Amino acid sequence: MPIIVTEFVGKLLFENYENNYCYAVYNCGGSIGNTDHDFAKLLNSKGCNIDTPFSVFMPDNYILMMDLLTPADEIPPLLFRTDQRLITINETIAQRGPSPLKLHKKGFPKLSSAIMHPYYLKHRSVKPFHATDACTGCGICVKVCPYQTIRLENRKPVWHGECTQCLACLHHCPEKALQYGKKTTKRGRYLNPNCNLIQKHNGS
Repeated sequence: MPIIVTEFVGKLLFENYENNYCYAVYNCGGSIGNTDHDFAKLLNSKGCNIDTPFSVFMPDNYILMMDLLTPADEIPPLLFRTDQRLITINETIAQRGPSPLKLHKKGFPKLSSAIMHPYYLKHRSVKPFHATDACTGCGICVKVCPYQTIRLENRKPVWHGECTQCLACLHHCPEKALQYGKKTTKRGRYLNPNCNLIQKHNGS
């Protein structure tokens, strides 16, 4: 789970909760690992139980340590299948019923989460992030950062503190000017076609 999620749940306070229907939707670029169990355990500690878990398979946009970006020609059919899956998810939620869909899990999900999550927690440093000369100081990266890690200083983004590693800053940059060390310079970027933050910023 991203650290921003665990911190958010840690602040939740449920009042008048009497076993109300509760569902969770996990999105992933391949496998949700053991996230469903970890998140359910976290909510249980707050006195809330998940009745129905769902997962949604989306294009992978992780380009830091590895280039896992989903090939462009595979994205449209993937998004179409996801839209169809969301219809079933919405219907299931409306009926408050059990899910007819299998969760996206591969290999050894418990083991993979046990290995990858501690690695993620230890590698949230923002030091490798930087802006190249292509940066125009548009400020989109500041607006899309959910962790409020980025500030514009002299019209250039500067990262402070730690990162939740959503990579919104890298993928939203219209100039591809934001990099993570030297590894991302030749790697692609991905934005969901329904995301129009850049168009709004440009006034189009």
